[in-house]
Amino acid sequence: MNREPLISICVPTFNSAHWLPGVVTGVLQQSYPHFELLIVDDCSSDESFEVVAPWLERDSRLHYRRLPQNLGAVGNAEECTREARGELVTILQSDDRYCHPHFLSRAVAAFSAEDDLAFFYSALWYLNREDQRIQLDQPFDDDFVLPGEEALRLMMLRGGLWPSTVVYRGDLFREVGGFRADIGVGQDLYCAYHHCLRGKVAHWAEPALEARLHPDSVTLSYGKRLFTEFERVLQLFRSEGGAAAELAVAMESRAEAMRGNYAHLGQGDYRQQRARQLLRQWGASGARIIIYGAGQHTRDLLQQTVIGEARVVALTDSDRSLYGGERWGYPVVSLQEALSMGGDVVLISSAFHQDAIGRQLQRLLPSSVTMVPFYEVDGEGDNGE
Repeated sequence: MNREPLISICVPTFNSAHWLPGVVTGVLQQSYPHFELLIVDDCSSDESFEVVAPWLERDSRLHYRRLPQNLGAVGNAEECTREARGELVTILQSDDRYCHPHFLSRAVAAFSAEDDLAFFYSALWYLNREDQRIQLDQPFDDDFVLPGEEALRLMMLRGGLWPSTVVYRGDLFREVGGFRADIGVGQDLYCAYHHCLRGKVAHWAEPALEARLHPDSVTLSYGKRLFTEFERVLQLFRSEGGAAAELAVAMESRAEAMRGNYAHLGQGDYRQQRARQLLRQWGASGARIIIYGAGQHTRDLLQQTVIGEARVVALTDSDRSLYGGERWGYPVVSLQEALSMGGDVVLISSAFHQDAIGRQLQRLLPSSVTMVPFYEVDGEGDNGE
């Protein structure tokens, strides 16, 4: 790879005039200068072109093309990536934006250091409609470079892979077919996971992107549609056999849990409302709380909701290496030790594994201890990390 490879930043857009200035300014503020910004408009009826036009006149790295007919989101994504000429390729959703000036530079450094790197990605922030940061998506505290299949297992367990934060190696991207419209809204999953089967994965723990979560966002629209077309992705992996077929099994086991998580996306105040509800219940009974989960989700609950005002006696987790330590002012201990400290309510703090944790706790908890899932769907505990 060249020392200064061209990065193709592909932005499929439709009626995103309000968000495009953030897209463009975030890219132009990058410290790495060798990129092409490809904006492909899927027949917008708003002023998208007029918004971008001043930048097009000033900077030759920016390109704008309006399609002759509407292809839909997945068709436009495929069309946009077909134009990519770069040695590295990334797809930036039209209402997301870079918030760290060295994101592209870090990606280039990662690819320069690892000849067999398949893709690079980072942590991110979620924004509400008012551009306020409402949640940090940082499931891993440290940077890492891992073999693709090992990284994939981690991502299946803890999440954190967001399409707009992924920078692909261009030759592999084209080899796997890029963002294929025939796969539907699962095109990003199919592409990323096939890269994992072909090389290493690099993760940067710094949040370098801001993605919007509100009822009209591209993110939420894709997320809700994903599960109506998810079976198509699974069928493709099953038909390919080998590691891809094994991946289908893992993906299928997580689909229901992920569906529950997406049910709450875009509801920026859901966590706070649920936290207040639980705090009222616990305050009335004097409950002593054990939080099951010592990762990002628990940190967010403690720091961004009123859960931090509850009478929390300890945290516990399936990761035994955390036992004996402390996180956010609370001891991390085994479940049995937490129970011996007087805990009488176990709060499941997980956005993707709530059901699995609940089934495990049902076998372990004495009848005197209440298990409470943080997320509710139709009045029943469901999924949530």
